[in-house]
Amino acid sequence: MATKKKIKIDLKHDKPVVEDLDQSMKQAFTNYGIAVASDRSVPNVLDGLKPVQRRILYAMTMAKLSPTAKFKKSQTVVGDVMGNWHPHGDNYGSVDYLTQNFVFPLAPIEGHGSFTDISGNPAAAARYTEVRLSRFGQLMVNDLSEKLVPYEDNYDNTKRMPRVFPAKLPYLLINGVKTGIAVGFTSSIAPHNPVDATRLLKQYIKTPKMTLDKAISILQGPDLPTGGTLYGDVRAYYKTGVGKFQNAGTIVDSDEDKNTLIITEVPYRMGGSINSYLDKVKDLIADGKLKPIRSIDDFTTDEDIANNKVRIEVTLQNNYDHEQAKTLLFQKTDLRQTYSLEWMALDGLTPKRYTLMQYLQTVANFQHTLVVREYKADLEKASARLEIVDGLIQVPDLIQAIVHAAQNTDGKADLMQVLQGLKTIPAQMASFSFTERQADAIASMRVYQLNRVDAQALVAEKADLEERIAMAKRYIEEPDLRVQLLSERLDEQIKALKKDGFGSRRTTLGDESELKAKVAKTVIINPVTITIDRYGYIKMTDKREVETDDEIQFVLQTTDDDWLEMFTADGRMLQVGLSSLKKYKARDNNRGDAAMAVFADNGYTGDDRVVLWTTRKHLDEAGTEIVMVSKRGLAKRFATAESKLTTKTLRKTVEAYPVKDGSDELLFVQLVSQTEIKSFDIIAIRGEEYKRIKLSAVKLQASAAGAGTQTFVDKKNSADLDAVYILNGPETDLLKVAGVQLRQLPVLRESQTFKKIQ
Repeated sequence: MATKKKIKIDLKHDKPVVEDLDQSMKQAFTNYGIAVASDRSVPNVLDGLKPVQRRILYAMTMAKLSPTAKFKKSQTVVGDVMGNWHPHGDNYGSVDYLTQNFVFPLAPIEGHGSFTDISGNPAAAARYTEVRLSRFGQLMVNDLSEKLVPYEDNYDNTKRMPRVFPAKLPYLLINGVKTGIAVGFTSSIAPHNPVDATRLLKQYIKTPKMTLDKAISILQGPDLPTGGTLYGDVRAYYKTGVGKFQNAGTIVDSDEDKNTLIITEVPYRMGGSINSYLDKVKDLIADGKLKPIRSIDDFTTDEDIANNKVRIEVTLQNNYDHEQAKTLLFQKTDLRQTYSLEWMALDGLTPKRYTLMQYLQTVANFQHTLVVREYKADLEKASARLEIVDGLIQVPDLIQAIVHAAQNTDGKADLMQVLQGLKTIPAQMASFSFTERQADAIASMRVYQLNRVDAQALVAEKADLEERIAMAKRYIEEPDLRVQLLSERLDEQIKALKKDGFGSRRTTLGDESELKAKVAKTVIINPVTITIDRYGYIKMTDKREVETDDEIQFVLQTTDDDWLEMFTADGRMLQVGLSSLKKYKARDNNRGDAAMAVFADNGYTGDDRVVLWTTRKHLDEAGTEIVMVSKRGLAKRFATAESKLTTKTLRKTVEAYPVKDGSDELLFVQLVSQTEIKSFDIIAIRGEEYKRIKLSAVKLQASAAGAGTQTFVDKKNSADLDAVYILNGPETDLLKVAGVQLRQLPVLRESQTFKKIQ
């Protein structure tokens, strides 16, 4: 296929340039995606904020809306942000979002008035609500200066704003990201307990060679503001940056009414949309899809909302089992949700997927960088002051000469020239050699201030400055000293966070096996009937009895937690869970689902002949045996319970019978009970010959291994069997074995026409 080209004009040289169209489009799309991600949707790894969130907090900082300041109208903040920092439309939704403590464990904005709550009640208009920075928001912007973090021009190049805040806590790990969707990038990061996350950062700073398992032992796992239970592999998430969890709410039994359940916690992503959830559940109840539930009502109080709790009462039908009702709510409603995570964050302007250890390394390095920059700024400030102090200490001895110089010069600049020794004046009383900074400080002082210079106090200040400079140099040059300082600072934050109520986790952690066991233990099991017709269509209904006709070849009665087992002529047993099958209504005339579609993932193409349909529960019944006969006359029987046919986990394919070579195949497979083994016969037919023996005469094997013994055909005789049947005594022409109905068979007797196979 020819490569697509495009023509681009080189404006500088006015010449056409040929480029590959596919590559140009890919590059343009990538550049656009990165631009959107870096300017709109993906948080910075260092402070955990998206650009609009950072600009909102910066605008509030510039407006001096500290935690102790008076609240200011949200509309004022929105207008300031839109006019000066982020002109991409109304940002009130983002202001509202930053107040939500059911999203952020450390919400950076404190709201006054009606903001969106956990139930989903929307925020009032911006002209009615007020905001200011919370303690956690203020902590993000403390010590904000261009000497600590990089700044950039705003959108119209009239102001400067920070690219990142000098965050002292691991905010991205603590607050996470509920959702961030850019062009080609998605960011969803789990929130964590603030105390655990801060303690982990402190420990990592002290021991950078920390293992992932050690980090997990400190962090434990995600801790969602809405509580609930999280099932999944936290180690895989922290190791790869990608995770998939099941997040379930919490349901408790009512102490006041035996027919009432109370939902006290909801999944994280349901926060802010509980009203919508209630409407959906009420619709399900009205449609009869939640028959055990009579009603659902919300009794959540303002106190509950403040603590990210809910009180939703679920009224059950009289005496309905509570565990079954809880399972129904988890299975049929959004009270248990899939929680997919991808740890995407900005490294500078580039989106990058982080693992836990990569994140810790990045943030720890940033903390070291902040300390170095902090003390470099302090070193610069102290050195400048020391330089001035050194000059001022000389003032008492030179005061008359300085005053004389001031009286005989034209202005400050001229005086500074004299003080620096760059210029002399007539009758100069002393020789000066002050630095420019010292000269500026002295020239800026009034005469009465010169008279009040306290040399002794300045000498003491000089000693303090020299000590301060020495310590600053040590912090800049000695990593171990920085580690000690950072550890002390983080310890202070941990104490403060504990006082704020973050000392204990809100979310219970469980693994997937625990969830599966819990679901299996309390799953709602319903009886079903499965029919398979002559064309291979499988139909599952909730009927107890079904009408059979010539089209129906197999009828299986079981429950919907069972597995359907298909034995094929090539010796395979294929398995599917009935939970994956569509359940048809009793009056539905649909033929069902084609076996080729149901078993497509098992590698079944429809070409292999099916020799038996059964279920896992039938295989697992005590005393049940299976009889297998190949067309070469090999036969065996063995107990199915505890055999390789009763796998502990659902497997797509199991080798049920080892076909010896390509010319042999399974001709007959049947489940039989102990009573049937004692009284039934088995007959093999080849052309006009047959051999009939007691079913008990088929050799019983200790296991499923092997192809069996030569039972019906002599090894020297190469002719294959045509059919095999089981008969209930000499006069029986119809037989049901293990719930499977066989077709009618005429009674066969010895005669001159029919002879026994030798």
